[in-house]
Amino acid sequence: MAQPTNKERIALNVTELGKLMKESPKSVTENEKFGKSVWFDLTTWDDGSKSLSGYNPETKSRYNLGKVFPPRDNPNNSTQTPQQASTMAQATDDLPF
Repeated sequence: MAQPTNKERIALNVTELGKLMKESPKSVTENEKFGKSVWFDLTTWDDGSKSLSGYNPETKSRYNLGKVFPPRDNPNNSTQTPQQASTMAQATDDLPF
């Protein structure tokens, strides 16, 4: 049996989800085995953060559904983004060049 390798928490905006389902009915599908499903996009940004959104191509509207948060108990999880760490390192660098 497969074991999980990563766990993340997602804060889902139910108001935006409701609007997506109502205003973009093509994003909702029905499956005999799985029931109703809502399709949305998971985007990973260059700073490592992730966001969930839906898109209605007919109205060219984007629905920001939420953000994915890394696990709190991960010892490798830094609270700084790579850009923040780089800026901090440059600001405190004692090198003469």
